[in-house]
Amino acid sequence: MLEVENLSVAYGKHEALRNVALRVEFGRTVVILGANGAGKTTLLNSIAGIIRARPGARITVDGEGIQDEPAHRIVERGVALVPEGRRLFGEMTVIENLCMGAYAQRARRDEAARLDEMLTVFPRLGERRQQTARTMSGGEQQMLAIARALMSRPRLLLLDEPSLGLSPRLAKELFATLRRLASEGQSILLVEQAAHLSLRLADWVYVLENGRIAKSGAPSAIRDDDSLRRSYLGL
Repeated sequence: MLEVENLSVAYGKHEALRNVALRVEFGRTVVILGANGAGKTTLLNSIAGIIRARPGARITVDGEGIQDEPAHRIVERGVALVPEGRRLFGEMTVIENLCMGAYAQRARRDEAARLDEMLTVFPRLGERRQQTARTMSGGEQQMLAIARALMSRPRLLLLDEPSLGLSPRLAKELFATLRRLASEGQSILLVEQAAHLSLRLADWVYVLENGRIAKSGAPSAIRDDDSLRRSYLGL
């Protein structure tokens, strides 16, 4: 479904990503682990069209290149990003934020039905439908950010540190929701510091170190790697 090849990104003289390659198959959950500054956010932003890769990069969805497309066109191709920090419209209500997520042409035809679906999947949002986003708790805001992205009917959902700033209880609730979405066939590419939770969700894992893919494998292989256990699992 998604293939990334030879992806390099630089900020001035600093090379944030170098020759990164990865793959996300339809209906699968892929997790990217890495320390702060490894290039994880840059990778997601490059796929989403927010940051431009160096010439020679190839990013494809179902075999069609998107590396030169603007961000809104990439959303129309079925790729939606939940950015780090949520980036909600703080003065808008829950419903207004969700409707903004359906701005893409691919989502407008059945916007009302999709809205009802999101309020069912995230019942807390239904209870707070007229509440302004900035007054909600961190966990509620994260649920709203995910639901807003899902309003565009993405084939691939990109998630950047969704548990950041959440309590352990809320993080577990969040991952239970992600597990439900994955079980229903939603393709997910997840960047996450909570390695224990993300490895339980993953079908495949990439480890990003200093802008390069240092290792990839099944979650069980990552858990059994002593150096990775020390670096990312605290063991």
